[in-house]
This record gives sequence, C-alpha cells and structure tokens, in this order.
Amino acid sequence: MYSFSSQMEGEGKEISTKNISLKLCKPEKEIALQLNLTPNDQAYELIRLRLADGKPLVYNRTYLPEKIFSNLILEDLNQGTLYGILKKKYHQISVLAFEDVQAVNLTKEEANLLHVKENTASLKINRKAINDKNIPIEFTQALARGDKFVYRSKQYNE
Repeated sequence: MYSFSSQMEGEGKEISTKNISLKLCKPEKEIALQLNLTPNDQAYELIRLRLADGKPLVYNRTYLPEKIFSNLILEDLNQGTLYGILKKKYHQISVLAFEDVQAVNLTKEEANLLHVKENTASLKINRKAINDKNIPIEFTQALARGDKFVYRSKQYNE
C-alpha cells in the first residue's frame, strides 16, 4: 500500500509530521458512512501536516473510530507513526485501502497551511483503510501540494 513516509524516504528526503490536533467528534454523515458508524458513534479527528525536508507537502484530516481506538491521545501519536501506534497499541493493521484522487485548487486557509498561494493546484486524496477483519479503521482526507508532490501507484495483475 502507498506510504508517504516510504515514498519520501525513497527520494532521500527527511520526513516529519506535525500533529496539529486530536479531538473526539461526531463525524459528518459522509465520513460516518465511510467508517460504518452508527449515528451515535464517535470518531477521533486527527489534523496534521506531513513535511519533507521541513516543507509542508500534505495536509491530512484523519478519522479513526472511537470504538476501535478508545483512549487515543496526541502524546502517543507524537511518539511514532500513526500506523505504528495503531498496530502497537490497538493491534490494528490495514490490509486494504481504497483511494480516490482528484485535482482541486486550494482555499486560502489550505494554501496558508501548505505555504503556497490561494488557488494553487493540489491533489485531493480520500483514503479508506480496512483491517484484516474487513472493518474500516481509518478515513483520511488529504490535500497534497501539486507543485511538490507526485502520487505514485504500483499496480499488478494476478
């Protein structure tokens, strides 16, 4: 599966993540549907920036079901990678991901976070990750800088 960290490291870049916030919320209907949540279920919303060589490349808004990841705290996420924490603390491994990628222009707020001008071209990536029990464990909405980010996909036929 695609990994921002692996791709950037493969290009010889120093990667880092700035976790901006983590809060428990009642997600919007579209997000709740992606995670198979009932109207009463909550999810953690993690907002973060992914950087390469100190420059912001991707703005992520990630949703994680509270019923699977109870007691998730920002300090845990500051100690390692998201998938590393999900595996180590919660024994959750994503084995399948669905992604939709489309071209969009950044709003003023999004552009400020990514240190570019308003209306700059960007890739909008929606990703749903599924665990080994066929349960959605993550839904991420990402905006990747179009001038610095190349989305690579490897495909094969069985």
